[in-house]
Amino acid sequence: MNHTYSSRANTQAASLFTTYIVAYLGLIPFMGGLTVLAISEDAQPGLLVFCSYSTALTTFLAGSLWQPQNSNPALSITSTLLVVLAVGALFLSLTRPVLGLILLAICVYSTFFAERFAGRSPAYVRMRGRLTTSVLLLHALAIYLVLQL
Repeated sequence: MNHTYSSRANTQAASLFTTYIVAYLGLIPFMGGLTVLAISEDAQPGLLVFCSYSTALTTFLAGSLWQPQNSNPALSITSTLLVVLAVGALFLSLTRPVLGLILLAICVYSTFFAERFAGRSPAYVRMRGRLTTSVLLLHALAIYLVLQL
């Protein structure tokens, strides 16, 4: 019996570790987009990478609010609204990059805020808080770089 419990605990720890690694690796595309934005004479490719990834990440996380155990209709409506706003922000970023980045940052924060009501574990919420803060700082840096053009 102890061996089964130990094995299950090891599996859960490995799963949590994998989740953390994948989550933090998710910052790399943001940094790649920022790097291109900072060093390229044409800001569009870096901005497109950054905003596209921000949209993809926001829509993925907003979609995760749709879970069978989640019977809260407000979360379902919020999820749908965040997806629509994030896609709209991506299109807006093509002509008004600063406004698009600001709206994407609002979507990133709003997704994190909504997840806090979705019954996530305290460890997950702490991790997402750190990641959301990092992503918001990267959005602020992207806005700064766009304004320098």
